[in-house]
Amino acid sequence: MAPLVFIRHGTAVGNEQGRLQGWSDMSLTSRGRREAARAAALVKTVCEPQRIITSPLARAVETAEIVAERTEIKQIKTDRGWKERSFGSLEGMRAEAAFEDHPELHPKSPAFSAGASLDGESCRTVINRVRGRWWEIKESDELLVIVTHETPIRVVTGLVDRMDPIESIRQRSFAPGTTISVYGLSGSNEADRGWTGLPVNR
Repeated sequence: MAPLVFIRHGTAVGNEQGRLQGWSDMSLTSRGRREAARAAALVKTVCEPQRIITSPLARAVETAEIVAERTEIKQIKTDRGWKERSFGSLEGMRAEAAFEDHPELHPKSPAFSAGASLDGESCRTVINRVRGRWWEIKESDELLVIVTHETPIRVVTGLVDRMDPIESIRQRSFAPGTTISVYGLSGSNEADRGWTGLPVNR
């Protein structure tokens, strides 16, 4: 089976400003567009995909369009299941201030609670959402690129590694523009399963 390729969207305005983006629509910066172009070049090194599935959020769609143009992929489909975690009314705030007030929402905080959501989504909710989409695509015969966000990629790498997804969310970080290749999902030995990160253009 050919690898599935996951791309975290390029740097968006909120990333540069240190703000929680969640479900908010924020455009890519010039750096983010360069990262998307680099991701497209990396995709070409591992497969010739037939279709892109992307989160419907603007920063992901813009990344997907750049990748499609540079890889000559004709089909782009949006899927709400690959959206970032929602932070509700905290979106748009500086992340440092938001998590200082609500440390239970921050996966890397000692006070973190996997079920905490305020008026957004808990990490458990995101895991259930992403796990459902993961089961839909992992046995696909299509060559797919999935353009998504950091939290879903943390979840997927945990599922591939047979790791508790909560621990994967807590322990792992993926920079904007990160491109990973997930392989060995069907008809292979357990030892052949896994994922590998491809170089990020900084």
